[in-house]
Amino acid sequence: MIEKIIYKKLMGTAFSLGLYAENKTKANYWLEKGVEEIQRIEFLLSEYQSTSQTTQINNADYLTDINIDEEVLELIERSINISKLTNGCFDITSAQLKKLYKFNNQNSTLPSKNEILNSLNCVGYKNLKLNRKNLSIQKLVPNLTISFNAIGKGYAADKVKHLWVKNGISSGFINASGDLYAFGTKSDNNPWKVAIS
Repeated sequence: MIEKIIYKKLMGTAFSLGLYAENKTKANYWLEKGVEEIQRIEFLLSEYQSTSQTTQINNADYLTDINIDEEVLELIERSINISKLTNGCFDITSAQLKKLYKFNNQNSTLPSKNEILNSLNCVGYKNLKLNRKNLSIQKLVPNLTISFNAIGKGYAADKVKHLWVKNGISSGFINASGDLYAFGTKSDNNPWKVAIS
């Protein structure tokens, strides 16, 4: 068995992917397929790409049916279920609030109380209406936007793991800057060690 690890910048962050395979050719092939899967998911979910489904949802008028892929609908359903479990502490519609704060190391001022209150009018997972039959979504309030930043990288790691396992990879890891999925064991049959520096 050969261990192979690659490091890539994907979804705006540092990813490391590693796996064990019978030979270098197979290891390289499935690492590249893992990268391609992450890029596919980024193309679907990124709010920074003009053609992504997230951007289409965010740019659409409210009360308009927006057709989306089944995969995106299922991820929104999963996000809504997490919102319900956390009493709204997790909410993909909090993107408007995020825009008020600058996280790019520039000098900035805190938003005013009015800016926060105005943004809160556009937030709330209950303001998303999914239609599974038609594979569509509606925003029930104006200016509502979504972001998969809090769930997208973990989702990508899950998808790569499932792709690899389905194709005979029995041991590997996907680390998306802390969103980590490890499965199987190392080549010496010892478990993976996960540490916080």
